[in-house]
Amino acid sequence: MKIRGILVLAVLMALTYMGLMLLQWRFFCEFEQLRTQTFDMGVLRCMGQCVHNVDRLHTLKFGDALPNESELEHELALQFENGGIQTPFLFSVVGREGRTLCTNSPCDSLSHGADRVYSMLLLQRPPVGGEAAGYPDELPVAMRSEEPFFDVYFLRVVFPQREAYIAAGSCPMKWISLFINFLLLMTFVATIWLIVRQKRMAEEKTDFINNMTHEFKTPIASISLAGQMLADERISKTPEMLKSTSQVIRDETQRLRFLVEKVLQTSLLENERPILNFVEADINALVTTVAGNFTFKVKSRGGRISTRLDAQNPRVLVDELQFSNVLYNLMDNAVKYAKTTEPLHLQVCTRNENDRTIVEIEDNGMGIPKEDLKKIFDKFYRIHTGNVHNVKGFGLGLAYVKRMVSKHRGHITVESEIQKGTKFILSIPTLNNA
Repeated sequence: MKIRGILVLAVLMALTYMGLMLLQWRFFCEFEQLRTQTFDMGVLRCMGQCVHNVDRLHTLKFGDALPNESELEHELALQFENGGIQTPFLFSVVGREGRTLCTNSPCDSLSHGADRVYSMLLLQRPPVGGEAAGYPDELPVAMRSEEPFFDVYFLRVVFPQREAYIAAGSCPMKWISLFINFLLLMTFVATIWLIVRQKRMAEEKTDFINNMTHEFKTPIASISLAGQMLADERISKTPEMLKSTSQVIRDETQRLRFLVEKVLQTSLLENERPILNFVEADINALVTTVAGNFTFKVKSRGGRISTRLDAQNPRVLVDELQFSNVLYNLMDNAVKYAKTTEPLHLQVCTRNENDRTIVEIEDNGMGIPKEDLKKIFDKFYRIHTGNVHNVKGFGLGLAYVKRMVSKHRGHITVESEIQKGTKFILSIPTLNNA
């Protein structure tokens, strides 16, 4: 998939996510309105039941007294609890000319600071003493006359925490929706990231195949040419020519074997569960063997290799073949990236640290730039060597090393400084604690 296609997919995913967010916002707005209407209807229904019960208890005839504050508060609390309304409330009974007859509100005005006041007719009776009665604000205009013939008393209720109570009902749904939106966003991001990663890996594999094809062509062509020379009767078979031709065949065959080993390492990297044969081994002996086999290659470059075996408990549980390949890869990198201005000095050390065995491979080569230190263990990644073109490889060696060390329940770190050298530090469990 090209970059343009990935960008289009990312834009479509972003638009889809924004559309879902807008739909959810619209849903929650309508849901809040529905909860508000349901709450208001429930409050009025509970107040109506309260008024009915007060009327039944007091048989509100002319001249009867109003129920006291505690009776009203108890009845309202009971009805609100039965109606599922569990939030604090304030109430008052308003009589002639808006005078408050009883209330549980600490303020003079019940509506002070309230966004909604619920009112309902509590009772009506003739004016006392023949005095003219005023009209409360709640009395409809159609019921007013020049000479009022009855007093009216209204029950008022407010909920100081009304908005918070209504909003709290939708909080669980909002948190669930937020969590799902977060998962959806992470899914979109992970999808784009995986697509980009797969694209990069596809490009790296293509480069690997092209590089591998080029690398295989050279030794095959050399071996083919040497074979033709040996088969050509017109060419004299002098001892010098035979020796030279056989050396070419031997060197190119060794090179082909090395390339095939790299391809096999690639298959091990691709396999999620590589088959390893773990046996008890002496790390000092293993390091000595690998270093001894590598001595000739180091000396051929004018360098030297030294070992310091300080591990007092060298017993480890490893796959000898794969762990030897790990050491060989690290030493081979030291030779590849050696400086041309001075001889290579390669040092391999072992030691024990707590319950682990440490192997250090240090050289005095070109070193690794800081920006490359975090990437050198990535598959197909190769350090840029500027104008130096004699460093061959596929970028698989250190990725293989990292994978194999992890399979041995160990870890690997690297310390490096430009033009001063590089040190790889391997740590694996000692057998006593494995």
